[in-house]
Amino acid sequence: MSPKTTFIIKDETIFQVKEAVKSGFAKSMSSFVENALNNELENKVREYLQYFTNDSQVFYATATLLKSLFYLKNNQLDLAKQYALETLKLPRASAIIKEQAKAIIAGISIKE
Repeated sequence: MSPKTTFIIKDETIFQVKEAVKSGFAKSMSSFVENALNNELENKVREYLQYFTNDSQVFYATATLLKSLFYLKNNQLDLAKQYALETLKLPRASAIIKEQAKAIIAGISIKE
């Protein structure tokens, strides 16, 4: 059984969610909340990954690989491949990180 969470929600917000469900935007209130939380999490991940912009930063190679995985998860294969290729070019990236980038590129090649 999945864990349950209780929220305190304004009446106006409940009305808006009910309208979204009626219009077919969401299947249920639970799915609406889940989508909203997923969108919020995705925005936080994007914000975090945008912090890494320079290859002299600690963990830049790892962050670049994570960007590739993030875009792969979101089915944005062109960006996933771009960041995987960028990871391969990084002189400070470890052999393990480069192998993971190669695996991402190989996986994308199979999908294309």
